[in-house]
Amino acid sequence: YEHVFLPASQLSPTPPPEASPRIHVVGGARIRGGHRPRRRTAENNNSPGPSIPVAADRIRRLQPPPNPFRQVGNGGNDMNNLTRLTLREQQVLQLRREMLHPGGVRLQLRRKDCLGSIALVDAFSAVWIAGWKQKEHPMLYNALHIGDQLMSVAGILIHNSLDAQKLIRGAPSLYVEFVVRRVPCGRVYALRKESEGQNLGIQLEGNTAEIREIAAPSIAASHGLSSRTPTLDGLSLTTWVITEVNGRPLNLFFKDGEVKDRLNAVGLDISLLVQPFDLIKQIKKQLKAMRSYKEYIVQ
Repeated sequence: YEHVFLPASQLSPTPPPEASPRIHVVGGARIRGGHRPRRRTAENNNSPGPSIPVAADRIRRLQPPPNPFRQVGNGGNDMNNLTRLTLREQQVLQLRREMLHPGGVRLQLRRKDCLGSIALVDAFSAVWIAGWKQKEHPMLYNALHIGDQLMSVAGILIHNSLDAQKLIRGAPSLYVEFVVRRVPCGRVYALRKESEGQNLGIQLEGNTAEIREIAAPSIAASHGLSSRTPTLDGLSLTTWVITEVNGRPLNLFFKDGEVKDRLNAVGLDISLLVQPFDLIKQIKKQLKAMRSYKEYIVQ
């Protein structure tokens, strides 16, 4: 990914400051895509004069992930610090780093992976990623999160999902440039249990992913996860909804017991991405209004 900084005048309306992630640490996260170095051939190495860049050299290709972690930082100190962190903590730090950039994250996606395969919905005067066709286009899993805010397509600011789809269809090249704000209303946490089966202190609303209450004291509370968060309009409070567990998205239309099973998975380390209930409610509503919406459900 590439972080970009846009002029303040070009940014879409943002949620109130209280709804933005309060982050003090920057580092490594669910890294779902890797990039292979460009292979040099003997012919290229022996050719006289400076090499001439071609368009392909500038394209950031999304490759299947050889592993779920991409090393972050160039300095030895950075790497030494990362080796002391668990995989979940590294993934959380990287996602937080992407969330910190109000200008967004620039993605280069293959046009054929975007044509009719990404569910874009309108809510709160912005365009959001609601899902994608996971089976037909698994590469999108490396680049997108439910709750990402789409800001521009092919360098053009977008104001609604229809305009975005038109720009994707009209893109003349093999790759389409997207700029997204990475889950701008979300917060991500790395929790660590002291023993297998220990309760996190998260009370869910029935069999849903909505957090009804955070017990105090508890593991979740000690890591800063609260029971309430400001709504996107900033006028009241709402609950959180878990949208990812261990870097993997939850089915927005989850089946009975699915959420609890994921939370109780074997292992001491667990990462959670939570987003405001009012946002997820609107995303689900708009997604369900789409034709064949079940094709866009990711999990």
